[in-house]
Amino acid sequence: MGLFYIQEAQCVFEARAAMEAHFDELFANNVELFSYFLLLTDAIRQKVEIKKPIAAKINKKTVALAS
Repeated sequence: MGLFYIQEAQCVFEARAAMEAHFDELFANNVELFSYFLLLTDAIRQKVEIKKPIAAKINKKTVALAS
């Protein structure tokens, strides 16, 4: 489950990069909305960095159990 979460978050980061590239078109009239989006993606990134080592441990245990 941790790995799925990481994969989903990578999609969010790609979306963030695309939105930052088109800032003028998307958020010129609503900078507040853009700042909320940045806060959200930063929070997701922090959780991913915390969960990533845990996901690696879970995957190692799963492989050990399967073999």
